[in-house]
Amino acid sequence: MKKIREREPELVDIKKVDKRGRITISKSLEKLPEEVEEFEIYVKEDEIILKPLVRIPAKEAWLFKDKSALNSLLKGLADIKKGRLTKTDKLDKFLKEL
Repeated sequence: MKKIREREPELVDIKKVDKRGRITISKSLEKLPEEVEEFEIYVKEDEIILKPLVRIPAKEAWLFKDKSALNSLLKGLADIKKGRLTKTDKLDKFLKEL
């Protein structure tokens, strides 16, 4: 699994709180992957911390719990990217030979 590097915070914008106690952060979201759908919100002393989340369908969640399966998948994807492929018209025979 790809590990996310910790970076120093970067000042992106300064916003005023409106009369209803709200701020908009759309400019700040431009640096996040578009897959981000929601955030965990933490308060630590005088800081508000937003941690982006991506939902994973329940039927796919097992993959992220099974490190061996995930590593195997990532290795396979890396092999494909590097062109390490085997093409066959006889899948049954190929699988028996593995």
